[in-house]
Amino acid sequence: LAEALVELGETVKKSDIAPILSEFELPVEQREFLFREGHPLKADIAYMELYQKARKSVYIIDNYINLKTLHLLQEIRPGVTVTIFSDNIQNKLHASDYKDFQAEFPATPVRFITTGGIMHDRFIVLDYGTPNERTFHCGASSKDAAVTRTMVITEMISNDMKTHMHTLIEQMKQNPPLILK
Repeated sequence: LAEALVELGETVKKSDIAPILSEFELPVEQREFLFREGHPLKADIAYMELYQKARKSVYIIDNYINLKTLHLLQEIRPGVTVTIFSDNIQNKLHASDYKDFQAEFPATPVRFITTGGIMHDRFIVLDYGTPNERTFHCGASSKDAAVTRTMVITEMISNDMKTHMHTLIEQMKQNPPLILK
């Protein structure tokens, strides 16, 4: 920015760029925002509110999961089933993490199924196969959403995209379970 203004023949003062530089001085937890439905939200709250909307099931498709992925599920409604489709790349979620989560939240069992390497992007599907089904594309994994950059959660409303997602989900449902180490 400063170089561009200098090339235009303008003088840049430290006070001109102070608001930009101050953003880098904020603690990380004050910068963890994302955009959902056009509104900025604290990333953790946005995911938790999204999961709370489910009445029957939550499907999470995300190859980069960890303990935070599970903790964001703590507020889901009783009786809602949770399935995480993941290849657990980098093995960030361990069996001991899941055991601890289950001890703290025994009413929230989670089923793990591998993606079989067919998914790159992250998705959340609420109430799969019901008239209330909603599908969301997530710009980052929930475990590190908006930690270093702004990201967006977008609802997919195209029937063609939903049909394509159903095909992928049905294929993944046939995959072996993910075994946490």
